[in-house]
Amino acid sequence: GFGGSDAEFPPMGDLVAKEELARAKRWGLAIRLGQRLSGGLAQPLAASEVRIDGSHVVLALADGWADLAGEAVDRRLKSLANSLGLKWKIETLDA
Repeated sequence: GFGGSDAEFPPMGDLVAKEELARAKRWGLAIRLGQRLSGGLAQPLAASEVRIDGSHVVLALADGWADLAGEAVDRRLKSLANSLGLKWKIETLDA
């Protein structure tokens, strides 16, 4: 088949340092959170922010955008926080 078999490629851990692999995973989790939150639209991203505040990863949503939060967003925020060894919470973004 086109491109050969997967057996031709070394495991990802043989190509990059463990720290780089962990960082790439965290970026992927953050991107997945943004995609779920926004549905691919710019407005929800402009009405939100993600930050680290002490021991928490915080998803802050602008007033009127709280309905974006839900079970799927919670799961992705939790996954991102877990990858950083932190807790998570959602709050309202100060105007």
